[in-house]
Amino acid sequence: MYPSLRMAPSFFVILLDPSASHLRLPSAYVSKHLENKIPKGPVILSVNGGYSWRLKMKKIGDDYCFTDGWNNVVQDIELGFGDFLCFRPLDQSTFEMTIYRPSGSEKTLQPKGDHDENENDEVNGENEDDDDPYFTAIITKTHTKVLRFPVKFAELAGINGEGTMVMKNLDGKEWRLGLMMEKTLGENRYYLTTGWSGFRVENDLSEGDECVIKFIRSEGKLLLAKIPRQEWPARQPQPSGKNQVIDVEKRKRGRPPKQPNISREQAREAMKKTRG
Repeated sequence: MYPSLRMAPSFFVILLDPSASHLRLPSAYVSKHLENKIPKGPVILSVNGGYSWRLKMKKIGDDYCFTDGWNNVVQDIELGFGDFLCFRPLDQSTFEMTIYRPSGSEKTLQPKGDHDENENDEVNGENEDDDDPYFTAIITKTHTKVLRFPVKFAELAGINGEGTMVMKNLDGKEWRLGLMMEKTLGENRYYLTTGWSGFRVENDLSEGDECVIKFIRSEGKLLLAKIPRQEWPARQPQPSGKNQVIDVEKRKRGRPPKQPNISREQAREAMKKTRG
């Protein structure tokens, strides 16, 4: 009786040729855990991002490989040389894939269907009385663990590498957050990662909330202000998963317990004062 794939352990492959039309699987893993139970139409599910691909598993030379669609996997999520791909069997034909970059950090995928949302961003930052760049984001489910910066905002803020950034609220409390970079569609995309979830919880940010994120050039820090819902202008429903960037006004935020509401004009003045 052959061992069940359901109980098989995970395996990993280091991607050495992103241009190849197939991905070679570890021969020792295949011989020990697959044997004569080669899946006819294996499915790969991404651990994040909501992607799935149906491929074929064929023998090429002496090794079994993912084929007939592997190129789509590489192109859809822009896998690169040295990416560490970990596959965990979920059943006899389904594998869950987690991706780690050569640096060792897990790769966060752009949610499927969330296309280049930054192409039409109206990032502000060069008006007559305030040259600090800022944008508005509507908090969605995709912001649970990460916050992605619009491309133009990152350029205006001079963000050009990974590391950490300090973000503060209007009360002046600061958090140091992880900054991750990924190359997508030929552009560098920057995300706030480690620490963002804690910042979101401590500042009472929930799905549907509108926030202004500003880069204070004089301090080299980020400032987040939450706009109360009663201050929102009337608007058409927005699709989930998008960063909505508009001609923003600034608004003072509050952290639990609730603080008194202030107007958009008062929020604008509060944001300006932080530049000093």
